[in-house]
Amino acid sequence: MSAMNDAKAVSEMTVQKGLATAWQSVDSQAKVHVISTIEESVDFMRNLQGSTQVLVTGSLHLVGGFLDVVEDDEDE
Repeated sequence: MSAMNDAKAVSEMTVQKGLATAWQSVDSQAKVHVISTIEESVDFMRNLQGSTQVLVTGSLHLVGGFLDVVEDDEDE
């Protein structure tokens, strides 16, 4: 895949949408969301009603970024 195709896939979140579709096919009752930034994801998570568990997976960079956003929000 060329660099231009890679950039397009990233901007269109092709991989994430494909994984969301795969997960939905495994569990049709699951509520699956694809959100483009860590900050938007944390905001979305915090606005959920009821008891919710969130699993963050991926690179250490992604998980560390998530923890930074959550900790920064808790400090405010």
